[in-house]
Amino acid sequence: MGISDVISTLSAGKEIYMRLKELKDRRKLKNKYIKIRTMKDELINGVILDYMRVGEKHYLKVRTIEEEKELMISIDNIYYFEIMSSRQQVEEQYIYGLQVRYTFDNFPTPFIGEEGLDVVFVYGTSSIDYDDYRTYMQSRGEKYEVRTAFQRMGDFDPLLTLVAKFGYYTAMEGFSSADMVCYGRLDFALTEEERRKHNLICVGSGYTNYVTREMLNYYYKLPIRFETPSSHQAILSVREDGEIKVYDRTLTGKHAGIAAILPNPYNPVKVVLIAAGLRSTGTQAAILALCDIFEKKKWNLRGRNIYEILVEGKRIENIMGKEVVRDYEIIDYAELR
Repeated sequence: MGISDVISTLSAGKEIYMRLKELKDRRKLKNKYIKIRTMKDELINGVILDYMRVGEKHYLKVRTIEEEKELMISIDNIYYFEIMSSRQQVEEQYIYGLQVRYTFDNFPTPFIGEEGLDVVFVYGTSSIDYDDYRTYMQSRGEKYEVRTAFQRMGDFDPLLTLVAKFGYYTAMEGFSSADMVCYGRLDFALTEEERRKHNLICVGSGYTNYVTREMLNYYYKLPIRFETPSSHQAILSVREDGEIKVYDRTLTGKHAGIAAILPNPYNPVKVVLIAAGLRSTGTQAAILALCDIFEKKKWNLRGRNIYEILVEGKRIENIMGKEVVRDYEIIDYAELR
């Protein structure tokens, strides 16, 4: 399953829309539980009361579960929906049609699970790695991706600490090294099988990390997100009331970064965790935050089902011309409702 197949599921609503328009037996829909995501990114959980046509428009009549309020929802306004077999299924948390099984409240689960440690770190390509990759593809007569942006080594400074914590807590659970899957992959070297089989931690923004960009293309309307999946110019924080705060890489968000734990689109039983900043300092801050979650340091958000945090690097030191983050602050977060 390629990323194009994954992204195409976002437009599954169009196929359902056509099936609904052609559906003759409305009894098949009545009293079914439904989860709807509208074009305005509103989430509606309810029971279908009827499916009807008014003039040239088609509507679902739905009674919401939370408020027991009756709504007429135009099919044109439905971005995605899924019909469920029970109320319990509807009340489970979903993001873009994928069931959310884990948040930061569960961390380090599912990376450390019943069978041990399972994590593949995926990072962007340095200019030297890219030269090797390009030469190899040219020697085989194959097409290769043209790149002008490369990952900086500063992104990786706290990464060994994070790896060590994974190893320590896996051992504390009684697992041996034989029960640990823990290694790194350059973004262009990550295989389709690895995408499906493992939990992933993507280091760096979509500007430098191709796999991060794939995931952000899928989750393109997260509450806390980069301006575009391939951008490193700004991070947007979109509030429920519509207010948007902008953190740009030159002024308000120079050291800003995001950490987000999401269902893996290739295999929703697994997760993908994105740790990325507008600069290497933001990426470092995101990784430092992950390191602290093991001991719940600075983590006063337990029980909140947080799946995204916006962090800012603090105490920046310049070591031989390279900025190193010694501390961070969580300045915003997104939680499941």
